[in-house]
Amino acid sequence: MVREIKNKTPIPNSQQSKVSDIDRNALDIIKAKVKSFNPFRKRNVPEWTINMSYLTGNQHIQIAGGHLQRIPNLPGHTVTANKLGPAVQNDIALGTKNRTKFDIMPAGTDTDDKATAIAGQQVLDYLRRKTDFDKQREQLITWYDIANVSWRKIPWNPKSEIIGINPAPPDENHNPELPVGLIWQGDVQSEAVPTNELIWDWRVPLDKQKWITHARPLTLGEIINTYGVEKASLIPASSLFIRDSNKNEFEIKIFNEFMSEFSGTTSATAVVP
Repeated sequence: MVREIKNKTPIPNSQQSKVSDIDRNALDIIKAKVKSFNPFRKRNVPEWTINMSYLTGNQHIQIAGGHLQRIPNLPGHTVTANKLGPAVQNDIALGTKNRTKFDIMPAGTDTDDKATAIAGQQVLDYLRRKTDFDKQREQLITWYDIANVSWRKIPWNPKSEIIGINPAPPDENHNPELPVGLIWQGDVQSEAVPTNELIWDWRVPLDKQKWITHARPLTLGEIINTYGVEKASLIPASSLFIRDSNKNEFEIKIFNEFMSEFSGTTSATAVVP
């Protein structure tokens, strides 16, 4: 038997290249990984779609029946509060308040050691200017916040009562396990925000970031119901955004079309393969 190939010399089957055991094993591993990944992908496609839509600044969408939909219009305007911007600025301010100091000390007391230390200090100052050290440190602080779980949420209950006091340590060098001060009922010291809830434009350097969005914005109504009018009134106007629902339709159309291509479906609204 020969295998006929158009415009080429027939090659006997016995001479055809065979798949080696190593290649076959690699292929089996790849197939197994793809097979196990598909259920994971199907489970997460709706969440990924929501996150992608947030990249356009659209915060008023929902998944219903496996489809990405605009949240129905409510009477009047819906106002959301974005507290990430002030949080970023606060972290950078605290992290860069005091300029980092590096002291280069001579290894010994002789003249050569002292001269080497002086030269090293001059080189260090030059490198700090050349590399814009403070700016790099600022980026490091911000990326640490974004890429880890160090965004702090401090919930409080305006109706809570004082239930105790954490006393100051008797020795000033002792590091207390709990912060010194009043203990309020219902206090939450800190809560980690999952990284996948933070959306930012990774293509732009941090010093040029125009937005960082939390995937779960609170409406002003939710804030008032939870914390009261007095607390809600403390939110700066710059943190409040009024929804314009007419601007949501374009983003939903674009991302549904993208998801149709991604999932291989023909419907312009389906997001689950």
